[in-house]
Amino acid sequence: MTQPLSSHGTLLKMGDGVGTSGAWSQTGSGLDDLSWDAASVYQGGPTRVVRVEIDLADTVDTFRWSLNGGVSWEQEGIPIPGAGSSYQLAFGLVIEFAAVTGHTLADYWESTVAGAFTTVAEVVDASGPAFQQEVHDAPSQDITWMKKVAGLVSAGEVTFDINLIPKNATHDDSTGLLALIGLQHTTGFQMVYNDAGAGTASSWALDAYVVGFDQDVPVDGILMASITLQINGQPIFTKGS
Repeated sequence: MTQPLSSHGTLLKMGDGVGTSGAWSQTGSGLDDLSWDAASVYQGGPTRVVRVEIDLADTVDTFRWSLNGGVSWEQEGIPIPGAGSSYQLAFGLVIEFAAVTGHTLADYWESTVAGAFTTVAEVVDASGPAFQQEVHDAPSQDITWMKKVAGLVSAGEVTFDINLIPKNATHDDSTGLLALIGLQHTTGFQMVYNDAGAGTASSWALDAYVVGFDQDVPVDGILMASITLQINGQPIFTKGS
């Protein structure tokens, strides 16, 4: 009989903020003008192959992008922003094209990015992701019973409390959670369950904005903070072995 799993020992990890992004390698013979923006710093943890591919060559070219070498696509049909303007992908990755047109359909670029996760210190309670399927009414004059149409799916938020240590590197305003407030890009997070046993643990990989850092400073008690992450896109669940 399967036993319920204790939540004690669940770890919350954040991208260490010092990831590396390899040079872009183009496949195709068209205009080669993709580069990493100066503000791009990989915050996502594990090694990934980023692919950016031209999916329309027109008066304004468009592209799609992938975090797994084109196995699946995160977004498609994105107009190239103004020449020299940047576009945020995810996990702190920011790209820019030198031109908005003149590219060749199906040309693509790949770069390998790598980083690591750091365990957030002194995490107490956590909740989320909180998945929600949007459903919209679809009325018409020729029906009696209301029809429903599925909309977008949201992963909601992850919230967690920490025993706040202001000088801790995962809490402070230099490399920690406080430093991520107000950034215009996302950071990679992991929620790792306590189910490894003799194998590997199950986990969630999250791309998220840190949108809340609410401190609690009691007269007689423990210095604490409540952290809120807003999840960007689809979290990835990895089942342990």
